[in-house]
Amino acid sequence: MSDLEPDGFDLEWTQALVKELDRTPIAPRLPWGRYAVVQSRRSSDWGMQSRPAAAVAVLVALVSLAILVAGGMGRFFLRPGHAPAGSAHVQQTSETLQPATASPSRPALAPIVTTRVGAYAFNWNGTPAAPQAWTPGAVNDWDVIATSDFPSDQGGSMEGGYGADCSPPPASHPVRALADSAYICHDRLMTAINGGGDAPKIYGGVFFSPAHLADFSGGTSSISWQVSTQRSSATDWWDVWLTPIDENLVAPVGTGEAPAFNGPPADAIHVRVDNGTCPGSGQPGALGTVNGVPIGTIFDVEVYTNHRSRSIGGPRAPPCLESTQGRIGPGTLSSLRLEVSQHRVKFSAASATGAPVVYADAQVDLPFRQAVVQFAHHSLDPAQACTGGGHCGPNTYQWSNVSINPSTPFTMLRPNGVATIHGQAATLRLPQPAPAGAHLRFYAFGSIAVGFDGHPAQAAFPQRGQQPGTGEASYWTSIPEGTTTIAVSGSGAGGLPWWVLDVSVWAPGP
Repeated sequence: MSDLEPDGFDLEWTQALVKELDRTPIAPRLPWGRYAVVQSRRSSDWGMQSRPAAAVAVLVALVSLAILVAGGMGRFFLRPGHAPAGSAHVQQTSETLQPATASPSRPALAPIVTTRVGAYAFNWNGTPAAPQAWTPGAVNDWDVIATSDFPSDQGGSMEGGYGADCSPPPASHPVRALADSAYICHDRLMTAINGGGDAPKIYGGVFFSPAHLADFSGGTSSISWQVSTQRSSATDWWDVWLTPIDENLVAPVGTGEAPAFNGPPADAIHVRVDNGTCPGSGQPGALGTVNGVPIGTIFDVEVYTNHRSRSIGGPRAPPCLESTQGRIGPGTLSSLRLEVSQHRVKFSAASATGAPVVYADAQVDLPFRQAVVQFAHHSLDPAQACTGGGHCGPNTYQWSNVSINPSTPFTMLRPNGVATIHGQAATLRLPQPAPAGAHLRFYAFGSIAVGFDGHPAQAAFPQRGQQPGTGEASYWTSIPEGTTTIAVSGSGAGGLPWWVLDVSVWAPGP
């Protein structure tokens, strides 16, 4: 295949762009052939082929047409289904997951019995003299992974928000290494990742979760957080997942949302940033305009039950986030709240001008009563979505003041040693012995084997319920009680080495 020939990604992803006023969901379209084995002309590393700019012109034309037809408040979300072309593809079979017929709504996890249920509050405190890479503690802190879904420790080059001395925006500093994509300045966490430019693929993501479950087994659990309002690309967005602990994925993405990873969990609540046309507000300088109307921020809220997604909304179409926040600047934070019980989900944003704005409020029937809370920042070739004018490109999101009330702690162990393993066997040591009921959790490509405390290696098990990929998967493997060392080995596929990211051990209870 020629470097100049458009593939399915270039020709088809724009067709899944527009969702109109009635918020009709885009039909799921699973990714295929995500890995292209190509020798990069920039270095000796494996790389991905270029992304033709013609898709951007088609994107703008399609959106403009939809707005002309729909009129008024429009909405659209950039949800590609395919990866860019390469000289060769690893064969993949991606079949749509069908809901089970025997048990359409089984409970995923019984409540954890503990006397430590209560409020959890956390902030990334620190005022370092330079951006400080965020390294969570080894025991019961947070889990974090930054990745491009490729065997590389590098993302796309970008200018991360805050300067080399942590001076506030518009000051910036260069970011390329994935390990530098989550850092602390001025008592805030910054996530800065570029899924474009010289990145090995066109997608990158940062995912992070605290060692506390939202516990709504006895009523309502309220999850609140602050995140920056300013955005710099329509294909650079954040989301939040609530997932049963035994169904959690290391790197979840919404159905058809990004050409990477393995889709959504079987059961979950999902809140994501979406793009809408916003008369009188929006962020036209960075996100652009459609038919003269600024693009801004709205939200999708959906509930997954046994692989089926149902979008839920408020009593009426809420305004764009920008119109409720007053003046938007680099340091502006939005305060958001997700309230969950087994039979109701409500999502709202604080307003600078009055009562909170409700974006979703609906009756539900959740098959779980506790959930992992997972935050994520996604970057999908952000410069390609630029429509001209202003600053556009990869974003730096600022995060602050996470609260879960009530919550239940669980055990989270992060082994000492390397954060990523690329094709070389390694032995990792846990900071304390694994408790009863623990699982080894990681994301990997290839065939992976693990051995515990010197015992013979055995095949690691991928998490059930995820969409099939081209050899990559989230793993969730039982680990014997008392384990202190984990030997990791594997074999690659399709000309790529095996690799393992974000190894941790999770177990119910503190």
